[in-house]
Amino acid sequence: MIPRLLHLAAPASDARLALLDANWTNNGLGASSTWFDLALLRLERGETDAARAAVRRIVDPLPIIAMRVDRRFDALVDRGSTRADVARAMSQQVQHLRLQALSHPDRLMPRSQLASVLLMAGRPDETVALVDDAVATIAAAAGGAPAFVDMEDQIWLLNARSLAMRRLGRTGDALTDMQRASALGENGGANVSQALNLATYHVKLGQPEAALAAVDAVGDDLSGYGSMVKHRVLHDAALLRGDGEAAAEALAHLRTHRGDAQLRYLDALVGAGRLDDASAHVATLLADPFERTPALTWMQEWRLADALPGEVRYRASREALLERDDVQAAVARVGRIETQPIFALE
Repeated sequence: MIPRLLHLAAPASDARLALLDANWTNNGLGASSTWFDLALLRLERGETDAARAAVRRIVDPLPIIAMRVDRRFDALVDRGSTRADVARAMSQQVQHLRLQALSHPDRLMPRSQLASVLLMAGRPDETVALVDDAVATIAAAAGGAPAFVDMEDQIWLLNARSLAMRRLGRTGDALTDMQRASALGENGGANVSQALNLATYHVKLGQPEAALAAVDAVGDDLSGYGSMVKHRVLHDAALLRGDGEAAAEALAHLRTHRGDAQLRYLDALVGAGRLDDASAHVATLLADPFERTPALTWMQEWRLADALPGEVRYRASREALLERDDVQAAVARVGRIETQPIFALE
């Protein structure tokens, strides 16, 4: 419930500050992202000492990257220190989550978190082994008491296995895993998250008809973010089919509702090769104190799996965007782009 409340609260509000400024532990899994949000809000309020106290609690790699690449943190973070070493933080997070998974054998959440972190660390074989062990435990308990108290997290384990299979070059197995995940329930209802991920994966495979069939099954009862993901699939599938009218219609929706997912609108602009519009949007995001961090994170040079057929154009367009002089100048004013030692979760 807490992440949802944080999302709904106005970014600079007293209510959000009060909610952030508590001793969150995330059930032992780590709350570095929360401490980052608190540090940023303190910085925006000019409360440097309080921001520094929050920074000291940040140990996970993604928030560390966010601080390294945002000039607002330069006075608080020594980028040459061991605490700011992304690879070191990645290794420590793997060790911590492995211990959490061992310490809570009745819970899937630590395993699903560990699976995602192993993927970022570039260890897909270990991800597959971890998921297969959990799936075998679930199968052995069939007909009796559930193997885990949080069985709903099974969908995220299968999601991670799909990403691992794609990373290993086994695209057919990746598709099968995502189909299995999308067939399971989510929070007592239809599994919207994996259904949208399945549709997105069909786009990456260059299969627009299958993507449209998958996204059609999702329906329209979606969150604002879910609707943005759906319309990005509609946009990209239309581009693959050469349907300019459908692509324009989907892009218009993304533009109108971009406040629900600014980066999904940026992705669509990049995929369409509309680099002037994408550059202008980047400048807008970088100028916003609370959109800057996700925009800078999006612009980092992540390790990536080999491009699938439907990703080739997008990746080339993204690279061209990041090389533009106006984009480079906009980034240099507020941050930096670094080559990251970990994989993007894609």
